[in-house]
Amino acid sequence: MVPDDHSSEYRELSNKIYATKSLIGAGSIHFSPSEDRPYISFENLNKILSDGTVVEKRKFDKGWSFSSETRQFKGQITWSPNTYQGHSYWNCDFTFSKKFDHIKKGTIIQRFEDEDVEDSIKRIPKDVQYNSVLPKGGYFRPILVY
Repeated sequence: MVPDDHSSEYRELSNKIYATKSLIGAGSIHFSPSEDRPYISFENLNKILSDGTVVEKRKFDKGWSFSSETRQFKGQITWSPNTYQGHSYWNCDFTFSKKFDHIKKGTIIQRFEDEDVEDSIKRIPKDVQYNSVLPKGGYFRPILVY
């Protein structure tokens, strides 16, 4: 269920999955009508945090927003109390195409736990397309988490 303060704008993204090369569960971005917030799926990856535990299968923690006027999505992934590759959190900023069939541009700012280390800014290269992938059966089915 989408929070009331996001429901009207979120409708544009509801029931969409964005993935590179149709690789769902390898950093794919999910906008499920049945979830209370969007998430990035790491279902098919075994990423390890600083304490040796595996990254959660679904991740988007705080303060996400979407503007239908600018087609811009913002969200934050927090790795604390651990770190992931030295990062304490990621700030994601994506702009969707007019038809919402792909992410037109985007950045991920990776904030390091060590404040003396400069942030890493990752831009989604133009040759790396996050395309809208139709969920199996033509409608969204939540991914099973084992």
